[in-house]
Amino acid sequence: MEKCFIQMRAYNDEKTIKRAIDSVLMQDYPNVELIVLDDGSTDHTGDIVKGYDNPNVHYVRQQNKGPAGAFRAIVAETLRRADENDYIFSLDGDDFYTRRDALSGTVKRMKEADANMYYRHGIQRRQKFYFAA
Repeated sequence: MEKCFIQMRAYNDEKTIKRAIDSVLMQDYPNVELIVLDDGSTDHTGDIVKGYDNPNVHYVRQQNKGPAGAFRAIVAETLRRADENDYIFSLDGDDFYTRRDALSGTVKRMKEADANMYYRHGIQRRQKFYFAA
C-alpha cells in the first residue's frame, strides 16, 4: 500500500503544533508518516514534537531560513524518504485536519482520477515530474 507523507513546516507554533500532529495521527489511512520541519523556532515547538513517541513522526530542525527555505528543505527531506508511488501532503504547524478520512478520501479520489497531484480546486492527471535539488 502506498504511503502518505505529511510534510509539516513549523515556526514558533507551540500553541498549535499538538493539534496539527494529533490531527495527522488520527487519520484512518493505515500508512502515514509525518515529517515536521522546525524552521529555527525559539519557543517550545521542538520539545512538543520530540515528545511524541511514535516511529512515524520525524523531527527535523534547521536554522531559520524563512518560508521559502523551509519549503525547499522539507521537500528535499520528503523526497529522500518517499517512493515515487507515495502520496505527499502539506500541512502547516498551525493547520489541522478536521476529518479522520481526510487522507483516505483524498487518496481514493486521486486513484479514481488517476491523478498524482491534488489541488484544493481540482486534480492533475498522472505525468512525470522532476524536481531540482
